[in-house]
Amino acid sequence: MGVFGTRLRQLRLERRWKMKDFAEKVSELSDSTFTVNSLSNWELKGTEPPYDILAVISKVLDVSTDYLIGASDNPLNISISDEQQERCNQLYEQLLNLPTIKQEKLKLELDAYLNFFNYKEKQLHMDFETFANYLQNEIKNS
Repeated sequence: MGVFGTRLRQLRLERRWKMKDFAEKVSELSDSTFTVNSLSNWELKGTEPPYDILAVISKVLDVSTDYLIGASDNPLNISISDEQQERCNQLYEQLLNLPTIKQEKLKLELDAYLNFFNYKEKQLHMDFETFANYLQNEIKNS
């Protein structure tokens, strides 16, 4: 089993989804029908879905496509420094050793904070673009 299959299975099992449940979730978002057989091939036989389905899977699982294919060890879909990413990975690994209820609570808190961080980062980029456009217009009009 490849990295994709291993991570897909791990993430699905962490959410306590049966293959059928997961296939239905992917089908709903992709407007295509996926069977348990497709999912089984992805998880166990090393096959991988087309890119458009990979994007849907990352949305369903709320992880980055890079994480799913093994290009990143950061499951979260955010842009943080390498040092921050390493710290998040360490925290996430430590969370896995906690009792399930505590683990889920703290995972939700970590995810909420990182989602807020991501929102603020996007907002900052949008603000910069607005300011850059303003400056460009001022320069043109001078």
